Amino acid sequence: MKPICVAIVHPGEMGSSIGAALQGRAVFAGNGRSAATRERATADGLDDVRSLERLVEVAKIIISVCPPGSAEDVALQIAAVGFSG
Repeated sequence: MKPICVAIVHPGEMGSSIGAALQGRAVFAGNGRSAATRERATADGLDDVRSLERLVEVAKIIISVCPPGSAEDVALQIAAVGFSG
C-alpha cells in the first residue's frame, strides 16, 4: 500500500515540524517562499514540489499552519488551483 502524501502549506517553524513527523510523506510548494523556509522544510524531510498546482496534484491531504487572519486567503489559494478535499 502506497503511503498517503500530505502537503504542508507555508511550512514555517511549526508547519515544518509537523512535516518532519510525517517521516518522508510530506511535500511543500517552495516557489515564492523564503530561502530560510525552503532550507528548513528540506532539512525536516519535506519534498519541494515547487508549485501549488503540483502540490494539489500529489497530495491527498493538505495541512495549512498559518495565522488565523490568513486562513481564508490560504484556503482560497488552494481551492483556486483545484483542491476540493
